[in-house]
Amino acid sequence: MHAGIAGLATPADEAALASVPHPFARLVAQGDASLTLGAAFGGGPGVLLIVGTGCVALSRGQDGVVRRRMGWGFPLEQGGGSDLGLGAVRLGLSDWEDGRDTPLARPLREEFATPRALMEWARGRGGGDYARFAGLLFDAADAGDPRAREAVGAWRARCLALVESLMREGGAETVCTWGGLSARLGWQETEPRWRAPLLPPLEWAARLAGLEAVRH
Repeated sequence: MHAGIAGLATPADEAALASVPHPFARLVAQGDASLTLGAAFGGGPGVLLIVGTGCVALSRGQDGVVRRRMGWGFPLEQGGGSDLGLGAVRLGLSDWEDGRDTPLARPLREEFATPRALMEWARGRGGGDYARFAGLLFDAADAGDPRAREAVGAWRARCLALVESLMREGGAETVCTWGGLSARLGWQETEPRWRAPLLPPLEWAARLAGLEAVRH
């Protein structure tokens, strides 16, 4: 059995998992982002940017070393849907308080009775709760809202900076993207170094499990 597990990022994490009883003859695990990196490039060099609820960038360089950026979790990291959604809520709440009927304020008014109700909702919420508002930011940018367009432009620039930093460090020359927001980058049409992932993570995990079985 080969598994990719969210949050499995350090040797301490792997050691903790190894101590947990399981029904498999053999269990080998790695972080889900690391598994997706391997699947995207078939174990070869490249940079993978994952943008969904969170944001993490990983690369395997020409030297075989795996490097990582972001992946800090909400509210620390920038670039994921939770970060964008929180930005959309902040802008929409400001518009609401000022009495402006904008594409950012309107959905908030429809869901919450008052700004106070929104404030009460926000107590203790996690990244996934805010990520569902990320689409409001893109919709507002498409509608011409200058603040939303600036925020989306800054997000795309931040993502590109992550990729280029890893390319410089490891010498990788191609980039893949993964996650629910990856299409919003538009790199399929604009980024010459972009290419589609070679395999989905589940298929890559099955191949690794097969190799482990042969070795043992």
